[in-house]
Amino acid sequence: MRLILATSLLTMTFMSTCFAFTAEQKPSALEPLLQAISERLTIADQVALSKWDSGKAVEDPPRELQVISAAQARAAEFKLNPDDVQRLFRAKIEANKQVQNALLAQWHAAGKAP
Repeated sequence: MRLILATSLLTMTFMSTCFAFTAEQKPSALEPLLQAISERLTIADQVALSKWDSGKAVEDPPRELQVISAAQARAAEFKLNPDDVQRLFRAKIEANKQVQNALLAQWHAAGKAP
């Protein structure tokens, strides 16, 4: 749980430096995005367990590229810079992978998953 909290805080800190707000944008406009990121990090344990059960790797560069590209393609809809969106989603994915890797390492050391 501490790892998830620390990773969430790290991601939020990174995100706060990614976006420059214009007169039309208010920080509250990002609240749904921040909530979605937070929710994604809270299910990292479920994703890690799925990968434990399936034997799939945490790293999936083609899927990561697909997610980042789709987010960048929608950036203009939200008046966001595609490069900022790329950095944000890359950070979000990396944070989630860190949580997954930490959990998988714990489970391997214990010889079992929950």
